[in-house]
Amino acid sequence: MTTSPKTLRIWSSDGIIYNLNDLVIEMCESMSQQQDIVLDNEFEGPCLRSIGYKQDINLLSLIEKCCQKFNYNKNKIIYTTSNLIEDKSLLPNIVYNFKNGSGNLFFTFQNKIKNFNKELKYHFGSFIQHSTYPRLFFGSLLHDRYKDKSLYSYRRDLSNSTHVSNMDIEQFFFNFLDKKYFNQINKLIADLPIQVLSSDCNDHLANDLLDSYNKFFVDIVTETYFTGNLFFLSEKTARPLATKTPFLMFGAKNTLKHLRQIGFQTFDKFWSESYDGAEGALRCQMMSDIIEKISKMPADQLKNLYNRMLPVLEHNHKLYNSIDADAVKKCFGIGNSQ
Repeated sequence: MTTSPKTLRIWSSDGIIYNLNDLVIEMCESMSQQQDIVLDNEFEGPCLRSIGYKQDINLLSLIEKCCQKFNYNKNKIIYTTSNLIEDKSLLPNIVYNFKNGSGNLFFTFQNKIKNFNKELKYHFGSFIQHSTYPRLFFGSLLHDRYKDKSLYSYRRDLSNSTHVSNMDIEQFFFNFLDKKYFNQINKLIADLPIQVLSSDCNDHLANDLLDSYNKFFVDIVTETYFTGNLFFLSEKTARPLATKTPFLMFGAKNTLKHLRQIGFQTFDKFWSESYDGAEGALRCQMMSDIIEKISKMPADQLKNLYNRMLPVLEHNHKLYNSIDADAVKKCFGIGNSQ
């Protein structure tokens, strides 16, 4: 009798699988019964080489060990991902789960943004729900140095034990050893939670969230996944494209390059995008140099710069509203059946 595959959902952030213990137990149980397995990232897109538990445990090595223990053929495993440049040599059956539909948040704002009444009261915008060390860096940077020039939130509540245990503070200190950052992050943590919108950031079409994009010049995008070989499109990247907003992009190395591969335009005519060749803490620091330069611009210069950028912003808005998942995958050599 043929049994249906066992689908095991992977709940992850950058480098971390939150349900790793349960995942391994269920994987071993299925392998012991020689049952086919689907390792399902749903619409998320981490780098397979990089997820596990921080730097200590890697999912790939766990799969290898479990296969050896149970004499299990890796061909019986299907791994689904929305990482558009995942290395297909890592497992025999990698399926790209980047598709149209409500589960793919990148397409959430298509043809839904109608209000473009830009009144630039702030230089920067940043809306953070879950904490990672790069988000701690940029959140604390805005809070410490550019508070009056920023519209920002950091929705972590220190009275919530789950929030506290997933702040990623140890990775922040591991990556930013300079003492000048210690004061910066202390100021942010002391004032958490920081909430400037009445809606929850998970309400992606909330009017106050989308209308806020009319109030600032540049969106500091901090993507969920940024370690390893990956290109993952989420609603965080989509928001500035949909709202005709310039952006600085914290993501994996070459994220801007991959956006241009799809056909989007970036901002190398207006500031250096050499940071796209960097990753991790170095990328943070290179982006902070651009933030500092922008912060010194008076309101009239900011408005003039925005007007000069309009052809790029209009192009991105038009492309975003018309593109679909198949067209995106085609840019990376992924067929509709993959």
